[in-house]
Amino acid sequence: MPKTELYSPLPPWQRTDYCGAIRATDVGREVALWGWVQTRRDHGGLIFIDLRDRDGIVQLVLNPAHNAAAHEAAGDVRSEFYVAVKGQVVRRAEGTVNAELPTGEIEILVSAFETLSASAPVPFQIADGDATAEEIPSSTAISICDGPRCSATCAAVIRRCRRFAAISIKTVSSTSRRRSFSNRRPKVRATTSSRAA
Repeated sequence: MPKTELYSPLPPWQRTDYCGAIRATDVGREVALWGWVQTRRDHGGLIFIDLRDRDGIVQLVLNPAHNAAAHEAAGDVRSEFYVAVKGQVVRRAEGTVNAELPTGEIEILVSAFETLSASAPVPFQIADGDATAEEIPSSTAISICDGPRCSATCAAVIRRCRRFAAISIKTVSSTSRRRSFSNRRPKVRATTSSRAA
């Protein structure tokens, strides 16, 4: 009987860095990243992808001359696909540096690319700080909290909720303990003199 391969939602390799943490000091290093496709641009055979995670955005470059398989794998990718990539950190060409991004001096020359989860077309661009139209349903608008700034806020909210839950559990536990001790107090039996009275 042939062995059935089980689907695994995990990326095919371990992440080495977060997108927003890579700097010019990392030039020459091999990195592995996971994240969401923010934007995709095709310029004369070169594919440029802005990859986003909780820490920020980094630019990927897919060059068919460098790795044809990775370039082909990224051919149908669009906004909000969740992908895993491997590649080398390289310095951007002169005149292409983006001073508005912390990662604007570098880009990742991709050597391996895999789509982990495809995405249906989104009704609005999920970007940090973008305004959302009032007519967008709330069930869809919840996706806006996927940006880096919202991710940090969500993490802080989760930390406070956990802290509150821990305090609540301690309070309930100590209250229950006090009640159980009060129920265990021995009852005073009536003495003979009190019965005679």
